[in-house]
Amino acid sequence: MSKSLLTLILLGGYCLSYAQLIPSTKGVEKQWIKNEAYKMAWYMVRDTTRMEIGTVSTQLMTDKGRLTVVTAV
Repeated sequence: MSKSLLTLILLGGYCLSYAQLIPSTKGVEKQWIKNEAYKMAWYMVRDTTRMEIGTVSTQLMTDKGRLTVVTAV
């Protein structure tokens, strides 16, 4: 009984870890990606005061099957 349980646990662990090691063959659906740029603000809260500590600007560009992501902090 204990050998069967141990074998089952080992096989289950192998199956779960195998899925993590093999990259997916599914690609990115490029029709949903559009050129855009946006900004976000980083805030810090001290007591009840909110202070802006930085901004992050991100730009997405698509060009003939290539995706470029530019992030500036």
